Amino acid sequence: MLSRKAKTRLPKLIKFMKTVNRRFRPHFDMGTWFEHYGSVDFSTEHNISPGQVLKLENLHTCGTTACALGYAAVCPALQSTGLRLVADQDGANIRMHESQYGENPVRMAERVFGLDHDQAQRLFTCAVNTPAEWARYAERFMHEETRA
Repeated sequence: MLSRKAKTRLPKLIKFMKTVNRRFRPHFDMGTWFEHYGSVDFSTEHNISPGQVLKLENLHTCGTTACALGYAAVCPALQSTGLRLVADQDGANIRMHESQYGENPVRMAERVFGLDHDQAQRLFTCAVNTPAEWARYAERFMHEETRA
């Protein structure tokens, strides 16, 4: 059974993931919430100031990938949740509200989306290859969990 928070927030992320342009497929990787492969750190290479909140276009820079949770952090409709990618000196950290968490992204997904551990694990560690595939998977997930 899905929580009210999940029923409210997940459709926002699903809708957002459906709008992510096809040319950005190389920037989607369910293996990591955010990662940058570059010659120097993300902030320096892409002229991003320490403390700057990253936006969708920042995920589409060379050598940068993110999973569905990383994309949730740049989804305008989910900004009120406090989930953010915030640049630091070494690249980017994910923050919720004013606190920075070094914890497992699945735990963040539990809190942000009101999911239990099993639900968050299934939804944010699934084996899909594109944002659109994740959106379809998430729609099926919501349908199954709502019927349960």
